[in-house]
Amino acid sequence: VLLTAGGCWTGPSEEEIRQTVQALVEAAEPINEIFYGEGVPVKDYEIEEADGLSSTVDFQYVSVSEDAPYQSIEQIKEAAEQVFTEAYLAGVYESAFVRTEDLYPRYAEDAQGRLTRNVKQSFKSTDEWTEWDFSTLTVVKSTERLVEVRLEGTFAGRTETETLRLEKEADGWRLASPTY
Repeated sequence: VLLTAGGCWTGPSEEEIRQTVQALVEAAEPINEIFYGEGVPVKDYEIEEADGLSSTVDFQYVSVSEDAPYQSIEQIKEAAEQVFTEAYLAGVYESAFVRTEDLYPRYAEDAQGRLTRNVKQSFKSTDEWTEWDFSTLTVVKSTERLVEVRLEGTFAGRTETETLRLEKEADGWRLASPTY
């Protein structure tokens, strides 16, 4: 328990923590879908095969559909930053948006600035994601700026106790750990 010099509790209440954790984990589901699931919907396409020695190519970018909820990398980042901390997202953004020698990112913007998705990457089915039991939530640590909780999550038929970390940013609490 964190007390100030005057003896007053300075962290959020247990009920506030419970509500915040549940709201953020639920808000994380569509964000996880963008990065680890089916991704932002794209226009109809056919998988292209490589010519020459290789039977497949490592990437194929297809424009997102006009009715997709996100039309730019900036819009994806804005949505993600309402749920997760900037520090956590730094690693996510690396694989989602940055081209390296060995990796084609999940998303790129074409020469006209339109959002495209690499349809050659395979990701988790939402059926494989963790299902959280919020009734098992216990607060491990709580300060004005940091909260750690433990709760049970079921993944692939196995139930385990997991730790989630939240950090307070300028405009509210954000998840600092994965929830998929």
